[in-house]
Amino acid sequence: MPRLIVGVLMGAALTAMSGCTTPQQQLKALASAQGAVPSVIHTSLYDLQTLTPSGLPYGKPLTIYIEGDGHAWATATQPSLDPSPHALDIARLALEPDHPGVYLARPCQFIMSERCEKSLWTDARFNPQIITAMQAALDQLKRRYQAPSLELIGYSGGAAIALLLAGRRDDVDRIQTISGNLDPHAWVQLKNLSPLRGSADPLKNAPHLSTIPQRHFIGTGDTIITAPLIKGYLHKVRPACAEVITLPGTHSSVIGAISPHALNRPIACGRNVPPAE
Repeated sequence: MPRLIVGVLMGAALTAMSGCTTPQQQLKALASAQGAVPSVIHTSLYDLQTLTPSGLPYGKPLTIYIEGDGHAWATATQPSLDPSPHALDIARLALEPDHPGVYLARPCQFIMSERCEKSLWTDARFNPQIITAMQAALDQLKRRYQAPSLELIGYSGGAAIALLLAGRRDDVDRIQTISGNLDPHAWVQLKNLSPLRGSADPLKNAPHLSTIPQRHFIGTGDTIITAPLIKGYLHKVRPACAEVITLPGTHSSVIGAISPHALNRPIACGRNVPPAE
């Protein structure tokens, strides 16, 4: 049996934080506590869960926070039955008033359907149908808020989704990633993990991605997405404007070190970006 991707990009240790409540109940409680609005976006392929802060303005650039891979694996070799995340840190970040945006979950997170096969949160987590559904969600959100442009903020595997979405759009004016899996195929090779069969490669759209300003946050203690992976992505894509911010923390905890102010400020092109080789 090939070696399977362990723990995936949300950190299995976080499951203990959920107690006896379900992820759906946690999301509902977060919405209630923050005065946010949970809603479902319907597409022809999947229904997608969203969470929106109250008072999000119309007619301005819209920020979309994209969830990570969630609870993809129950054990080291057994996929979970429900990929919904057991920690809602990226959803909480989306509700911060200094840089608010729409939290967008991945297909089959919070909402299961007959289309939800386990491959969609394991080896085919970045497959074209997933990207098509999420593109449709972006289109609906953009129309709803009459937004002239989009900013995509992706956490962990959500960063790969952000790149795949942005690589096929002309209305994304900024990308930010947190513990981002920017080059999934290089990641599985470096970690000697199972190939992501059925998943699209974000770097196939490298020429277009290189034109979009981007900022990447990484934790000093992140053993899942390491500095060499970020460096490799930058050398392949060569963005015209990129910034790398290193903060204390692990793959899952570094998000707590990121302030909304840091997300809100202009990208400092070239800051901490390794020189091209």
